[in-house]
Amino acid sequence: MKHIHLIGIGGAGLSAIAQVLLDKGYTVSGSDRVASPLFNAITNAGARTYLDHAAEQIKGADIVLRSSAIPDDNPEVLAALAQGIPVLKRAEFLGELTDGKQTIAIAGSHGKTTTTAMLVWMLSKLNQDPSYIVGGVLKQFACNAHAGSSQYFVIEADEYDNMFLGLSPTIGIITNIEHDHPDFFPTEKDYLDAFQAFVERIQPNGLALLCIDDPLTQKLTDVITKSGIRVLTYGVSPQANYQADQIHLDGVQHRFSLKKRDEDGRILELGSQTLVLPGKHNVLNATAALAVIDQLGLPMDKALSALQSFTGTQRRFEVLGEADGITIIDDYGHHPTQLMVTLKAAQQRYPGKRIWAIWQPHTYTRTLALADDFTRALKLADRVLVLPVYAAREKNPGYSAEQFIAKLPQGQAAFSQNLQSAAQTLLKTLQPDDVVIFFSAGDAVELSQAVMSALKRKTNVDQAANNPSKSILFDELRAVFGTKMHENVKMANFTTARVGGPVPALITIFTLEELTMAAQLLWRNSTPFIVLGSGSNILVSDEGLDAVVLHNRAHNVKIDTASEVPTIYAESGAILSTVARQSALRGLSGLEWAAPVPGTVGGAVYGNAGAHGADMAANLKMAEILHKINGIENWPVEKLAYQYRSSLLKREKIPCVILSGTFSMVRSSREEAWEKINAFQTRRRETQPPGASMGSVFKNPSGDYAGRLIEDAGLKGRRVGRAMISPQHANFIINLEGATAQDIWHLIKIAKETVKDKFGINLEPEIEMLGDFH
Repeated sequence: MKHIHLIGIGGAGLSAIAQVLLDKGYTVSGSDRVASPLFNAITNAGARTYLDHAAEQIKGADIVLRSSAIPDDNPEVLAALAQGIPVLKRAEFLGELTDGKQTIAIAGSHGKTTTTAMLVWMLSKLNQDPSYIVGGVLKQFACNAHAGSSQYFVIEADEYDNMFLGLSPTIGIITNIEHDHPDFFPTEKDYLDAFQAFVERIQPNGLALLCIDDPLTQKLTDVITKSGIRVLTYGVSPQANYQADQIHLDGVQHRFSLKKRDEDGRILELGSQTLVLPGKHNVLNATAALAVIDQLGLPMDKALSALQSFTGTQRRFEVLGEADGITIIDDYGHHPTQLMVTLKAAQQRYPGKRIWAIWQPHTYTRTLALADDFTRALKLADRVLVLPVYAAREKNPGYSAEQFIAKLPQGQAAFSQNLQSAAQTLLKTLQPDDVVIFFSAGDAVELSQAVMSALKRKTNVDQAANNPSKSILFDELRAVFGTKMHENVKMANFTTARVGGPVPALITIFTLEELTMAAQLLWRNSTPFIVLGSGSNILVSDEGLDAVVLHNRAHNVKIDTASEVPTIYAESGAILSTVARQSALRGLSGLEWAAPVPGTVGGAVYGNAGAHGADMAANLKMAEILHKINGIENWPVEKLAYQYRSSLLKREKIPCVILSGTFSMVRSSREEAWEKINAFQTRRRETQPPGASMGSVFKNPSGDYAGRLIEDAGLKGRRVGRAMISPQHANFIINLEGATAQDIWHLIKIAKETVKDKFGINLEPEIEMLGDFH
């Protein structure tokens, strides 16, 4: 397999491509200037990543991919060209990425991320396992990309830098066309011409699905028809082939019915549904996604049912929470129309409340070209706080966004010179019942999180006053770890079940030295802590934990194929499934069973993780342990005294931290190893449900299966609040988005008690429950 190096790997576009490449078994490395959440996520997924750019970082690469923001004089670009390594942009690489798949590409100025995510969610719920690339993180999958096993590849088709002209889709969707990116498309005609070129790339006998309600999109209809491509339309117009009708507000949600006009002009009722997402614009997004489902011949009733549980993507009207009576919302909006529809949706959802727009303009060209439209959109807010322009790839032409203040009604708006002063202004000015929307495609996401954290601290008792020793410890931790330490962190953002209350501090760990230093410092201060890997197999209470979390991302892997018995050394933060794929690529067998297993090497070593009749005991040779008293020790596998889903460390609660594992492997052919991996992954997809969960909840009792017992007890589909025992596999409890840890705990109790009453079997949890439950 090839080694691909991505410059700008922490961005939405390249991080998604990197994830697909990892899933397909490529070796992936990359660099970026800052450790963004997507940079950290792709690092955690197994990419070798670097902060900042340096020529030596491309070593071993077969291809170098660069984001549109990377200049020609970037040292990694220059090094690659000097060595004869191809340097490509996204458009030039998408053909290889989507080769052999039926590509469904969603383009448009607005709504393409949500529409793409809706379609991915429905296809996944219909057991289609699509490959996908989305411009935002799907909340329910906690990722923005995946290489699936089915024929479908769903991709958000970004127009900037003509990325979407690298695609040759079978189905191409255009949600709307409104002039944007004036730095690349100087005129509206340039912009429209690019979308026409995109449509002309649809494969012969393919489908163009257009929003009939959008004027500029309608302009393309005649051109497309002449080209011989099949054209269908969607929208609220009665002339649409797929019409969203009977739209009405049901509380804070929109209900609508879907109609289809067939080739003979007859109107067919396809069904109706209520959307969790606010705003009529999301009804249109849903209509486009449902039209694709219908064109693929998939069951509409099941698709509509799946749509009801879709909760959106991160940073699209994402409610971060409420504190001190103030609601904080994070939104990626950076075009006037996006601001306008989001502010209108907020007015509908929060009637009578004061709506704030915190706006970080994105690029000087867009801000100047669309200034009047931004002014009209911002007037919808009750209060406006304008931030400096986020330059992105541009240089300041001598412009300040402070000029907007004069365009808005007197007293409505203010300007802040930086994020710090903006935070101070907001914390002094915000009042209970305020709704604050942060509009940013730049770094103002940090501001929304900082304000949310500050408001939460304001509502809590001053911990430093009550516990001065903890305050001194935190000062020391901050001095050592700097920006890698975050205080008052909600664990729901770090667990696969997407539940869990706050912890006083979370430290992101990137090296074993950092892990050792943090653990020893906390032990010396008698401060409880937990080491967190991928966040699977744990349930954290809604009240949270009075413990420091060490988020382990030390993930280096070394493979020795020269020894008589080949070995793999993996640091404890390495993703187990990635280690399994990397070994298979080198023709090493033994860990194929682990390819579909979530979690990290550290958690797997500690708990003797296993699947498909195999476990860690079969391959682990040595575990490197940091013992609280004895320091670093090497434990042979025999000393761990493995039992089913258990080790001596776990049974006796020995105070220690897993640093690494060394595995003995068997030589095989790469083809044989990958055949096993594909078989295990297929079996997992067929038997285990999608959605947020902890993984298997209970250990299998001797000679039986926990899932069968729970199913035979009649508990499949049982719900408490927004948590549900999966109808597909009863040993999984699914967070239907909005579940609490308490909801899940109640279902665990119900399953234990019912199975005990009916079969006399005591189910033992496989997951670890942290915190107080009642």
